[in-house]
Amino acid sequence: MEVSDEMIDQLRKQVGKLFVVGFDGLTVNEQVKSLIHEYHVGGIILFARNLANPEQIRQLTSDLQAEAQAAGYEQPLLIAIDQENGSVKRIPRQYMEYPGAMAIGATEQPSRAFDVAKATGEDLLTLGINWNLAPVLDVNNNPDNPVINVRSFGEDPTKVAAFATAAIQGYQASGIVHSVKHFPGHGDTSVDSHLALPHVPHGRERLFEVELKPFIEAIEHNVDSIMTTHIVFDALETDGQTPATLSSAVMTDLLREELGYQGVVVSDCLEMRAISTTFGVAVAAVRALQAGVDMLIVSHTYEEQIQALEQVYQAAKAGQITTERLTTAQSRIQDLIERRNITFTADYSSESFFTEEKQALARDIYHQSVTDVVEGQSIHTDTAVFVIDVIDHHDTVAEDTQDGESLLFRQAQTIFSQVETAVVDDQAFDESTLREQVDQAEAVIIGVKSLTDGSAFAELISQIAQQVPVYLIGLKQPYVGRQFQHIERWINTYENSAEAVKTALEAIIGRRELEGVSPVRVEE
Repeated sequence: MEVSDEMIDQLRKQVGKLFVVGFDGLTVNEQVKSLIHEYHVGGIILFARNLANPEQIRQLTSDLQAEAQAAGYEQPLLIAIDQENGSVKRIPRQYMEYPGAMAIGATEQPSRAFDVAKATGEDLLTLGINWNLAPVLDVNNNPDNPVINVRSFGEDPTKVAAFATAAIQGYQASGIVHSVKHFPGHGDTSVDSHLALPHVPHGRERLFEVELKPFIEAIEHNVDSIMTTHIVFDALETDGQTPATLSSAVMTDLLREELGYQGVVVSDCLEMRAISTTFGVAVAAVRALQAGVDMLIVSHTYEEQIQALEQVYQAAKAGQITTERLTTAQSRIQDLIERRNITFTADYSSESFFTEEKQALARDIYHQSVTDVVEGQSIHTDTAVFVIDVIDHHDTVAEDTQDGESLLFRQAQTIFSQVETAVVDDQAFDESTLREQVDQAEAVIIGVKSLTDGSAFAELISQIAQQVPVYLIGLKQPYVGRQFQHIERWINTYENSAEAVKTALEAIIGRRELEGVSPVRVEE
């Protein structure tokens, strides 16, 4: 049968609808115009590289939807973002900053997850962003996990499920599309799937008791979409090499048939090395759709995006991806857009964006979340303090932000009258210089986001702590204090946020009692 140009065009549009793509720049560039007009991609994903301020973001999302209309779209673009809050956020912090998952978990109040999700969803919608790729449902029960960690609500699957359910309900109340991740669970790995292909060796019974428990609750609460993970689950995929994203045993047999989920399934980015260096982006795009994934994220490289679009088109044309599979995926996406009442024109209401009430909400949760791990004596504001901010060598691709000026220094200088500061690289520091600086101080305050295992810096500070009081503030990884000995006090903030840092410092001077309860066991 001869294939008409109209049928070819229809198939290309059907394929394009299943892709979510990223691009560089603060304005609509020629590449993203091509992806909209020539390939009819269904979604755009925004990163920090695309976002400068609320006004610019509103203009960008408006322009993207205008391009879609000009290209003849019948439905608006899904415009997505990873605004998990905490350590993974895309909106510049000076305009919008809410606590992340582990900080919320430390409050022991699931209602706070609802509050933050609702506020976040409302704020994003006023920017023209209609899909938040959050919350994270991974159970962080592996202290060596390099990529989830504080992005999780904690290590207890029952508690994670409770907080996740509350967050889902908050997003639903806001009206934004949301996506739980990373199915079927990225919490118990010691490998970052951005960099390599991890394995999870646990049996099915354990997976249902721990990893899958929050996702089962999410499905029961009608979650909008579920994001996959690029991890091999040995109990689910017996070949030992196919990650969940590409596995019909996981995406169809488990998720669709056994767990009964019928909503949109979206891949994590196919350019992550767990996929790109093993299967290749274009091949993986075909295999993911065949496995049961509905939408494919290709976040960064235009050439990879085009190759994936073309390869999926050719596979669909050849019948390697069935018409039924394409139609089902497209129908799910269409139903989601209609159910959430997404339109080409957003309500760009700046009056409701991160209002004073929402800022007060964020402050309250920071006050409730900061946690004493090791309690100690307070010091006075006129104490001569030496403040050390340790360089984070373990920030991940997922974080996508640069902290810039030290929040710890800035906050310390507003509280203490005598402050000396130093940025220290724990992998390359001068011991004699550091000791000289410490000799001038009556107390040492150290902010640490992460440390190298067996850190010589931690060993040195442990020695110093026997001579002068050392106050440790864990600014990200909650386990970071394990390497230090003899410290006066260890406080975890779970993230490097201004209000969290301020709360920790106020506790050190005795101005504030800390209320947080650690969502993970931090002491060995």
